[in-house]
Amino acid sequence: MHVRIGDRFDVLRKPVKAWIAVANYAVGGLFAFGGVAVAPFSIGGLTIGLLPFGGLALGIMPFGGLGLGVLAFGGIVIGWQAIGGCALAWKAAVGGLAIAHDFALGGVAHAAQANNDLAKQFVDANLFFRCVQAVNRHWVWMNFIWITPLFIQWRIIARSRRIEQKNS
Repeated sequence: MHVRIGDRFDVLRKPVKAWIAVANYAVGGLFAFGGVAVAPFSIGGLTIGLLPFGGLALGIMPFGGLGLGVLAFGGIVIGWQAIGGCALAWKAAVGGLAIAHDFALGGVAHAAQANNDLAKQFVDANLFFRCVQAVNRHWVWMNFIWITPLFIQWRIIARSRRIEQKNS
């Protein structure tokens, strides 16, 4: 585990690298949290990985404001299958604006099968769409995924400041 927080010049340094990395620029073997986070499971502003969760998420299953990946979920998403406010996909898209090659469901939908029973059948039978819809039903609890690392970071900073004050 490697944590580097509170450093004004961390942008000029090399990224923090560890199995679990927390920094402005973090590269983790398992988990990374930071402004730019690269790891299989990553949380941050710009995230890259298998399951990235952030503002701009790139990976296999990105969850983010802007998500680019195979199975994408978020505000504006592009992928093989996508679900979000604005979803662009090759196979299937679900959202307010849904554009896909094969199946699309949404307020404005464009695909070979758009807003019909066949598209609804495909989406209802698809494991990815069922999982995302289950997550959507419990979105309040999903906030703990990104709040927990922030809370831990806050505790680390508070502890280090107390130690600095005692030593001064």
